[in-house]
Amino acid sequence: MLRGWYMCKKQIIESMGFFQQLFTKKQIDSRILGVWETDPDDAQTLRNFGKNRMTFSSDGRLVYDAFVGIKIQRMNLVFYTENGWIISNQPSHPREERTKYYFDGASKLIVELGGDKAKYIRVSAH
Repeated sequence: MLRGWYMCKKQIIESMGFFQQLFTKKQIDSRILGVWETDPDDAQTLRNFGKNRMTFSSDGRLVYDAFVGIKIQRMNLVFYTENGWIISNQPSHPREERTKYYFDGASKLIVELGGDKAKYIRVSAH
């Protein structure tokens, strides 16, 4: 009986740590805030990643829309930035992802995913 209670208590504490990590205020690079879409002039990005949109909010929400044919597949994520990395997580399927990013001028965002680079253009600021 005590062992069962201990295991339950341990799971509750571990899940609290996960949610604390999700909702604790993290640093966000303000340059990334706003709406970004895959660069329509970059054939390699479109070939490797297709047409998609990322909306970064100052409260740590990231909405990722992938345009597949006439449908839009949406993922609601949480994120923060750290030393040139976007650290994101999907609360419904927890697994931290780290994506390298940098800027090419004020209106172009470059992200590196699995060794490939994707170029995004700013659609709107925050």
